[in-house]
Amino acid sequence: LEKSANGKQRFRDLFKRALVLVSGCIAGGSSGGGDPAASARRAWGSHLLSTCAATKRAPCKAVCLLELARVVAEAPAVQGGLAWLEKARRGAGLSAKGGKAPSMLLEAACHADSTDSDVRHAALQVVVAAHGVSGYDADAVLSLLRPRDRDGSVPNSGSGQLLSSKALKLVVERLKSDRKDALKRD
Repeated sequence: LEKSANGKQRFRDLFKRALVLVSGCIAGGSSGGGDPAASARRAWGSHLLSTCAATKRAPCKAVCLLELARVVAEAPAVQGGLAWLEKARRGAGLSAKGGKAPSMLLEAACHADSTDSDVRHAALQVVVAAHGVSGYDADAVLSLLRPRDRDGSVPNSGSGQLLSSKALKLVVERLKSDRKDALKRD
């Protein structure tokens, strides 16, 4: 999708299907200690966010964020829930202020202030998926959107915030809307 420069929807749909297939292969073939499914989700989420950071093309960012939202939404089926989203993506390094790198959820939510509506929508879908996994606990999701210092503590307000005020406003509004929708369904 990145190299094709083809913006047609059918190519995006094919690319989305390919991402779903790759996601299934990664989850099925993970190994190592701990929860292998959580490790696979973290690796795949890290790869998707790395792609978002590396590309300038909005369609590619949107597709990768929508795939991350799908992976997050499937997280309750296995143990771990949102714990894997608290971690920074692999290779993220330290934040600009010298603190710990942002969580994967925070990094995805930062795309909510994009000028492209598809990227904005996809970033908010990641947050909404995390909201559903958390049992519609907005405080749990918002706590993952706060940057952390090296010792794991939340810095004083105003310092180290990566989420713009516009993005934070969009996220809070979407969480309220999602909570209302969840109450209507129940």
